[in-house]
Amino acid sequence: MGTASMSADLYLRICEDPALLSAGIRVPLGRKALALLSYIAVEPGPHCRAQLSALLWPEADESHASMSLRQALARLREVLGDRLHCDRSEVALHASSDGPLPSDYAHFRATIASDPLNGARFAVHRFLAALPVDDAPELLHWADRTRAQLTRVAAAALERFAAEAAARRDWPTVTRAAERWIELSPLSDDAVCRAVEAACMRRDLSHALELREAFVARRRDDGSLPGQGSGRVDDVLRKLGSLATPTPVRGVPAAGTSANTDHDISVVRGSVVVPFVPPLKDRDALWQRITHTFDHVAERGTSARLLLSGALGSGRSRLLQDATAWMASCGATVLTAGTTPTSTALPYYIVASLIRSALDSPALAGIDGQHLRTMMALVPELGDRFPAVRRTGDADVATEGAFPWRLQEALWQALLAMAEDAPVVIALDDIIWGDQESAVVLQMLLRRNDSAPVLWLFSGADERASERSQHAWIEVMQDAIVLELPPLSEASIVEMLGDCFGATNASLADREDWAPLASRLHAASHGVAGLVTSAVEQLRARVGDDAVALQQQPVPVPMPSLAQQRRISELDDMSEAALLSLALVMEIGHPVEAYAWHSRPALTLGQLSHLHGISRLRAAMIGQRLVAARLAVEDHSGYRCASPAIVGFMIERSSGLLREEMRRVMQVEPTSRQA
Repeated sequence: MGTASMSADLYLRICEDPALLSAGIRVPLGRKALALLSYIAVEPGPHCRAQLSALLWPEADESHASMSLRQALARLREVLGDRLHCDRSEVALHASSDGPLPSDYAHFRATIASDPLNGARFAVHRFLAALPVDDAPELLHWADRTRAQLTRVAAAALERFAAEAAARRDWPTVTRAAERWIELSPLSDDAVCRAVEAACMRRDLSHALELREAFVARRRDDGSLPGQGSGRVDDVLRKLGSLATPTPVRGVPAAGTSANTDHDISVVRGSVVVPFVPPLKDRDALWQRITHTFDHVAERGTSARLLLSGALGSGRSRLLQDATAWMASCGATVLTAGTTPTSTALPYYIVASLIRSALDSPALAGIDGQHLRTMMALVPELGDRFPAVRRTGDADVATEGAFPWRLQEALWQALLAMAEDAPVVIALDDIIWGDQESAVVLQMLLRRNDSAPVLWLFSGADERASERSQHAWIEVMQDAIVLELPPLSEASIVEMLGDCFGATNASLADREDWAPLASRLHAASHGVAGLVTSAVEQLRARVGDDAVALQQQPVPVPMPSLAQQRRISELDDMSEAALLSLALVMEIGHPVEAYAWHSRPALTLGQLSHLHGISRLRAAMIGQRLVAARLAVEDHSGYRCASPAIVGFMIERSSGLLREEMRRVMQVEPTSRQA
């Protein structure tokens, strides 16, 4: 191979396993010649011959050092051709007709600012580390300085890139950037905190804990005590660990998770089973509105209210969890409360949950002891946190007539104290099922809340106004800005499947390959996000994460949550028959989209009474029982199933004869009974 041909195909690898390559084949060079080439490629020339000989051969006398330099330059000239310029006093590396000498260092410099993930693939943290030049200490010092400087540049670029991706909620990209950042700076708690945050936001608590443990081990090996340097990482886990518990797609937490992860991160280890939790799609506009409102609250010190509204399974709880986790990572104090099937019957359940989520806040130590005793009536654990308060007086009695007033004053003082340190976010999930006592207290609190940086974030059903027994909560939400969650489009489901499975399946790397499965999933789920994830979970249970096999499987009927299935199984025969009749009526309404629930036909009280041969009073009692069990919804025209998954489930579990008889009766029902 001639010099010109060889020069055209050259590539200089400096960072990892230094070598000069020609068409991918290592070119034989001595270690000092390679070190010389690396130096003049990185440092802009020209360079004085005397300086280079002293740098590379410091222990030789001037004549021997000059001779060694001439020999190294002669060998490099054979390989580089006109790229290497030498005269009697200077040496420089110039661009040839084929351009400058390409190298990993040059590619890193060219791409790290505009494309950090691409630029950071070069192992700049091992710059010239594998080239043995121990007999040239000044060259070693130069290599160490350059290595540290390149590592700082790469880490700073990845830090900015990860922060920008986090603002877009692109948690897989945040994970890739943070883990590459950790490779470059393994002792950086900033890098580990960002990786732990991304793992929590992806609901992968086991990976978050592994990152923390690996970081502590590196600190220990480096000579630090295990507790040093891991404090910030533990803070992130305490803030986000409980939010990392996967949103129950089918009614129960993922196996292996613990409700106490925000208090003791050691209770959960690698046994966490992570369900299918894909990135949220079609939510960018909503996310921008949420983040803009949070920034406005933080900057101006005023309060705001947002309501995430949408059909059952649209992802209200998931979006609320992601939003509060992001706000916690931004330094906000997040107080959370949710509801249970029995929470409406538990006085002050929501308020007590909010107080419990604030137990670790240092700001509570700054409020008056009487206010702490008032809150202690609902949350006795406050007495363990502040034993002096317990010794100085008895807690208030929650049944006293003036207790709601004292409680809202105590909560107000606690909010003011917490807002002095950071913005406060109060997240209430599915509050339409909250207790009336908490609604009254929070109404009083909201009337005086404009002067504090508090963001109220609610999630509620799209038909909240029809819930006749929940007027107090409707008043709590009435001034909130409503953010409606739209159904998923087929294109969004294609993107979701490609994100989750395409990277590990080369045969299905093109996202359009997922279009047929996405179309079937959309038809079965009507674009309801929870039903899409439920169907994909059932497919994964059959064939695992094999994308090709997933494509070939028939899409299962979306299943209701395990909690809903349990409540259905607990119904008496008449209530179950009534629920089946609701499902059959809803079936007639297809193909109306699931998110347009109000457009689907309802079963009126008269129809329910006639169909089952019972009085209207008993029909109303059965309907109320189904509504209380969250299996049905009620509006002015009658009752509907709460979810299309319940429709399919009830039809699947009933006998064919029963379904046909019910359909026959509904078709011949007298017009006079339809009112």
